[in-house]
Amino acid sequence: PQAQRRFIKRLLTLSRSKKLQIILSTHSPFVLEELPAVARVMLTRLSDRKEILYNVSPEFALSSIDDVAHPELFAYLEDDEASVLFWEILKQQPDKYYEYCAKIKACPVGSCDVVGTLGNLGRRNKLPHNSIAIVDGDKRADFPQCFALPGDKAPERQILTDLKAINWSQLDRRFGIGAGSLFKILDDAILLPDHHNWTTYIGDQLRKSSASVWSTLVEEWCTQCLTEEYKTSFFETIENALNGVPQE
Repeated sequence: PQAQRRFIKRLLTLSRSKKLQIILSTHSPFVLEELPAVARVMLTRLSDRKEILYNVSPEFALSSIDDVAHPELFAYLEDDEASVLFWEILKQQPDKYYEYCAKIKACPVGSCDVVGTLGNLGRRNKLPHNSIAIVDGDKRADFPQCFALPGDKAPERQILTDLKAINWSQLDRRFGIGAGSLFKILDDAILLPDHHNWTTYIGDQLRKSSASVWSTLVEEWCTQCLTEEYKTSFFETIENALNGVPQE
């Protein structure tokens, strides 16, 4: 693994300094992880031809290569944060949650453009499996062929601003820290210009991982802020997708 990573770093240096385009084929996770998103190009087999997908995530590329799992539905989302929110919304129907776990595979695929491309292919029945494409709420208008996560903002912005609007709800109990200290950390986090850094900042202050912070925030948001209207639409869409009904 170390040699593969060094090899790719060397190729990247050469391509920049010598203005070269280098094309290589790989199934290695270490090579895929070392490449910038713009350098990851995946050939995928459709029902009638092969398609080229750009800027895919290493996880999506590797899951496409490995054919062990056979879910009934692939849910394509932008990133891990969207995937966590997706599963937490599914938990809001507890009597069917474990059925969904067995039938659905959530795939963070790298960018809204990749999700949009997969959404178009799925609507035209060009993918070799049943799928649903779900963009972040702030991309709803840009990708009408896809379903969207709740709200009209990026998930981090939507969830933290909604929780702030209800005075951070019960987050002090969930995190096990005094409300005054916690709420100052949360208020400071949402002042950072890049929302992708918010949970990392909060985690650094609380000595928790960014993933742990995000999971807690999403759980509280789904309990306190998720509307019945969206839940109805969401579960209808998931059931339709599982039954092979195309997205409208």
